[in-house]
Amino acid sequence: MCAEKQRGMYDMSLQSDLAAVEAKISHYNDILRKLYDYQGKLNTEDGNLNNEYDPPESYDLTGGSDWNGAKEQVAEEMRTQINSSFSSYDGEVGQLKQDIVNAIANIQSMIAAAESEAGRIREAIAEEERRAREEAERRAREEGDNDE
Repeated sequence: MCAEKQRGMYDMSLQSDLAAVEAKISHYNDILRKLYDYQGKLNTEDGNLNNEYDPPESYDLTGGSDWNGAKEQVAEEMRTQINSSFSSYDGEVGQLKQDIVNAIANIQSMIAAAESEAGRIREAIAEEERRAREEAERRAREEGDNDE
């Protein structure tokens, strides 16, 4: 196989590799946009809930004779359960927020690595194109020398 044909195949391979890496970068950027979107929505909804939440401690559960006793005890138990549930919610939402931050950092790292890989491939393509030009110029000079 002649050197020119080999170079052409190598260049096509590099172009194919570059297209694959650019597709990967595009996919990663789509994921990053979704993560930012979810992060914003979660922060908004969590903020809305925290603004609307009125802690059960703010309610006076003492009452008249009908309320005292069993009903007051049930209300106190429900208040404890609500506080526990809200505390659990806060912890889980906090963990989800941190997971999203970590996922954003990971995908940004993956994008940076893929962009670096794309840069190396572009450099290899440019080098191959430079070599091909030099080879074509050398052949043209040789043909010009042979014509004389």
